[in-house]
Amino acid sequence: FSSEAVIRVDELDATIELMLYTDQSYSKAYSSSPTIELRDKVYVEVTVTEPADFFLVRINECWATQSSQPRTAEGLVHTLLMNGCVNDQTVVFLNGSTGQPGRNGDSSTVRYSFDMFRFTSTPHDLYLHCTVQLCEPDDHVSCTPNCKSIAKREAVRADPALGLLSYGPIRIEMPDGAQSSVLMTVVLPVAAVWTVGFFLIILITMAKAGSRRLAQTEEH
Repeated sequence: FSSEAVIRVDELDATIELMLYTDQSYSKAYSSSPTIELRDKVYVEVTVTEPADFFLVRINECWATQSSQPRTAEGLVHTLLMNGCVNDQTVVFLNGSTGQPGRNGDSSTVRYSFDMFRFTSTPHDLYLHCTVQLCEPDDHVSCTPNCKSIAKREAVRADPALGLLSYGPIRIEMPDGAQSSVLMTVVLPVAAVWTVGFFLIILITMAKAGSRRLAQTEEH
């Protein structure tokens, strides 16, 4: 289960693939539409499969939508990467299968992870979209984004070797704790209302009984 795009660079067709993996070892990719638990790590890989180990690949943008259409104006949108830099603070670039920090645009494969989230409105399933750029093998300087430089981060790169990859749907599974908290959020206020109401009834009953006794005492 993956997404592919073909980018033409100097009369050469390059195939780029986007896949999601089950863990940070990147040894097992999802074979069908994945279901991932809320707040679990999502492991993303973008790689040039053909020609292998030749072009450098840089992810310019990645964003999640409720729709399979990447540029739709409908529904909610959450941006993970912008101009090659982290926009979601849970995003971490990874290096190979070691799980160590990596860099964007430094090789023919880019890997990163982010924490699974959930859109506040339905549908809760999401689609992942990424725009990617290919660079010449010796173009490490311009292909690697300098996210500490505001001027460079905001600059628009006019490189024609661009492609769009879309992946999904990615389904969200709510953990047992989250479901329990939702249930408690509903049950506890209701229980509190019933408890307060019960004590009010007792107080009213006691007050009425006291009034009757007082009235009887005055009559005698």
